[in-house]
Amino acid sequence: MTALKWSCVLSLVTAGLAVGPARAGAQAAAARLPGVGEVVTIEGIRVALLGAERLAAPDRQTPHGPAADGFRIVWLAENRPGASIPPALGEVEVLLGGRLYNPVTNAASSKPFAPGIVIHDVAHFLAGRGATLRAIAPSPRPQVVAVILECFIYGGPLAAGSDAVGAIELGTTEGARREGDRIVHPPGWRPTFHWFRFRLPG
Repeated sequence: MTALKWSCVLSLVTAGLAVGPARAGAQAAAARLPGVGEVVTIEGIRVALLGAERLAAPDRQTPHGPAADGFRIVWLAENRPGASIPPALGEVEVLLGGRLYNPVTNAASSKPFAPGIVIHDVAHFLAGRGATLRAIAPSPRPQVVAVILECFIYGGPLAAGSDAVGAIELGTTEGARREGDRIVHPPGWRPTFHWFRFRLPG
């Protein structure tokens, strides 16, 4: 399956560093979060962090010019068992020392350096450009719809060893269903969103 840019799946959405004690507290909080290869499950939605790295120079290019630096983060996201579509997509963010690395957190935003999100079919991604991540991907649960979310967070220069937290917002999809190539929502449909937070490697 060809990767879809965030703008192509918009129908699925309703959608500087601290110092001193504040920074120490942020470091302690980040250290308690799950990391690469670990999973978080909230209300049946399960997310695994498969990988995170600094952006390579070619990946820093944006419609508004090249970013100084950034992160590439790869998540595996499974909806609740029995759901017929992936989880609803909300926002994505990186925090450094407890503060937003990039204040623009919505990939659908027209603001400069908005994050990019590419959606991949799980099997296709893990057999191709994500083959090195296959070994740490969790075994799939039965009767779930899963996708790979490859996120590009753009921003300013990064210091080595920054204590970074990556977070993605995903929502429940009760009542929504797929009809052919369309996602159909009942009247008044609103997903309930949750944040999934992980410790990123330094």
